[in-house]
Amino acid sequence: RLLPAGEAAPAEGGFQVSGVIHPAPNGIEVTASLTGDTADALWTGVFARPLPTTNPGEAAGDVAHGIVRELVPFRGPLHDRGRHWLDEQRRPLQAVNSYVCLLTYRLARETGDSNNIADSLACYERLLLQQPDQPLALSAVAWLETRALANRELPGRELNASLQDPLQRAERAGGLAPQRSIAHDHVATIKNWQMRFDAAQESSVEALRLNPLNTDARANYAIILARALEWMLAGEQAALAIRDAAFPSPWYFYPAALNAFRSGQLDEAIMNGQIAAEFANGEVATVVTLAAANEANRKDLVGTLRPRLMSMENLRRTGIMPWLAGQITDVSVLDRIADDLKAAGVPQDALTGPF
Repeated sequence: RLLPAGEAAPAEGGFQVSGVIHPAPNGIEVTASLTGDTADALWTGVFARPLPTTNPGEAAGDVAHGIVRELVPFRGPLHDRGRHWLDEQRRPLQAVNSYVCLLTYRLARETGDSNNIADSLACYERLLLQQPDQPLALSAVAWLETRALANRELPGRELNASLQDPLQRAERAGGLAPQRSIAHDHVATIKNWQMRFDAAQESSVEALRLNPLNTDARANYAIILARALEWMLAGEQAALAIRDAAFPSPWYFYPAALNAFRSGQLDEAIMNGQIAAEFANGEVATVVTLAAANEANRKDLVGTLRPRLMSMENLRRTGIMPWLAGQITDVSVLDRIADDLKAAGVPQDALTGPF
């Protein structure tokens, strides 16, 4: 039971998944239900699968995959009551526990919003006072600190020293819980920002080995691969992350947009870029979308995106291309974007310096 706003924090647990298997043409049909502590059905799903001739267990695994895909994400039914509870709370939160902090982390990771990141950091700071060796808390704080640094640091600044504390925290979490996929994914994020791309890829592969359904880790792997110029694999991993996620976060679409732009699929780049721009301040996605719109001769979209781009504070304080070079490592892509932005009416001074 979730108490009204201002009372006790919700606790994780009290859910059960059950189901019925029916024979179906050429396979099986599973009706699965999620129930809570009141025994009311919170979710029902129907999954029809062909029955493999060699290994019937594959059908069961495929159904389990489908159930987890629907239930577990932050926007899924498992966390529905928790999300509503969190939305109703005043800040600072009156009470915290591991589940409440997990909700704040999931919201911060989904949105990239600075306020959500600060909110989650505050939650975990209180939790770690009570449980200083809680692996998920240590790992989440490492990611949150890294994202906060990436949001405010100027591009081109050496981040290795600044990220040492978050990296040590994430690696400590991985040592305390080596089977937790999320800890390896967070290590990969930090090493990516340190431009240690080979090491970041190794951590991503381990995160996905431990949990192939960790779509955050897969989308993050796509971003790392793009920064390492492994474009074909980056595109494949981005597409898999979006396909496997029942509720893909906006940032999943960023590597897909960038890869589509690079390969000349302009309509796809525009579509994915517009979704990706909903994450955080949306600078990179907006730049890529504007460049693609220019090449596609979408003058209406250029007219909408150019003033938005010119108002973005991170770009204004450094210049568009110097800032973008901290996010995209492919020089040929950067040169093409610069040409497109200039053709779209962005002043040369804004491309190269503060404005």
